[in-house]
Amino acid sequence: MLAGAGKVTLDLPADAVDLKLPAFNEQAQYAEGIDSIGGKGLRYTKALADSLRRARSRFPEGFSWRQIEEAASDMLCVRTRLGGTAP
Repeated sequence: MLAGAGKVTLDLPADAVDLKLPAFNEQAQYAEGIDSIGGKGLRYTKALADSLRRARSRFPEGFSWRQIEEAASDMLCVRTRLGGTAP
């Protein structure tokens, strides 16, 4: 991925099959607990939402793009409560 001048573009190998990429991305995001990413924000899968609820997250269902900084801070708090550390 290349970022600059206010935009992000993919830096893919020339032999990448574009038709397979959306399906691959959807499978990968679902495996990470993300149900959807859209104009209104990010929504977690039910399984992750349930886990985040048990961990007392402020954003167990997901968050709007306006809340991204708060959601990131909340995720750090959840990780600390659960005994995790930053990579």
